[in-house]
Amino acid sequence: MTGDKRTVKKYVWKRRRRVYNDHRHNAAIIIEHSNVCPFRWKRGAFACSHCPRTFGHFDDVYNHTQEHPDRLDAMHYARPYDTVKVEVTDLKCAICYAKMNDLIHLKDHLLNIHQQPIAKDLDIGVTPFILRNKEMLCAHCSKRFSLFSKLNSHMNEHYPNNICFHCGKSFTAAHRLKAHQLTHESNEQAHKCTKCDEVFETRVLRNYHINTKHAPANRYRCPYCNLSFKRYSDRSRHLKEFHNQNVEYPCHLCPAVFALSDQRTKHIRNVHIKHKQFQCDCCPSKFVTAGQLKSHMIKHTDLREFQCSVCKKSYARSRTLKEHMRIHNNDRRFVCEYCNNAFIQKCSLKSHLKTHHPNAEVSKISIE
Repeated sequence: MTGDKRTVKKYVWKRRRRVYNDHRHNAAIIIEHSNVCPFRWKRGAFACSHCPRTFGHFDDVYNHTQEHPDRLDAMHYARPYDTVKVEVTDLKCAICYAKMNDLIHLKDHLLNIHQQPIAKDLDIGVTPFILRNKEMLCAHCSKRFSLFSKLNSHMNEHYPNNICFHCGKSFTAAHRLKAHQLTHESNEQAHKCTKCDEVFETRVLRNYHINTKHAPANRYRCPYCNLSFKRYSDRSRHLKEFHNQNVEYPCHLCPAVFALSDQRTKHIRNVHIKHKQFQCDCCPSKFVTAGQLKSHMIKHTDLREFQCSVCKKSYARSRTLKEHMRIHNNDRRFVCEYCNNAFIQKCSLKSHLKTHHPNAEVSKISIE
């Protein structure tokens, strides 16, 4: 009977080795031969790696995972472009029960002591976290966090080389970056919406369309209560007001901190990478974003589609027309804090400060 079990297990393992010809090969070995607890982070909640169940706290996931006897079932949700998240408190080898310092120590131990088929040319396939007993620590530097989303974002600081030079996003593993970079490939026919007939130039645009036009209502769930929200910003506001939790996204290249991950991505792209991929067809100028290029192209055209309804002057930009309309409305919003004189345009106030208040700080401009 024992021999039959070993034969079945060997067959299953050989089948899995043929399937997982990427980082999941090593992840499966780590999960099967250690006491790590695999889990997923899905829509603001901890999720079981064996089944679809989600929980508000990691300890609940840990206790629930013990109900799944086959540890390799955790690979069911493993994806080729993502590492497997694992909890590593009191890390041990499941074969000899030796204590391990970290996952690298465990990997070498399984390879050299127990001759497990660890692939040296592949990533380790798992990302470590310390979460048990209501802890929330970085397994690399022991930094403590109040929210898992912050800890998850912090992990990028330990992998600074995996940055996409197209958009500035960073990833905790090289294979995740490689998979992400495929989303920037232009193949119009390959990026058709799965919900409707619209077709997009890139996978990024298609996914944005699906997430905004076809996303289910209230997709963002609060990890502390049963409420869910349609927009990420609404959940962030809820966390701050009712749970005293500020969701922040720090830049791992400088001290800047942002309220939204998209803001951090734009910051990395514009400030640190400065990869100008958008080329003007009329001059040598290049720009970081498509919006900057579009704004620049106005200089090469005589198109002035924004006309003033009062004096019939036309402008190339709606912003310029709005500024012009303040003249007709006598909108003197720029006020001098030294003498209370008010001006329609900011430049007029700056000129006034330089002439009449030369010692004033020009940067301090109030708007009434």
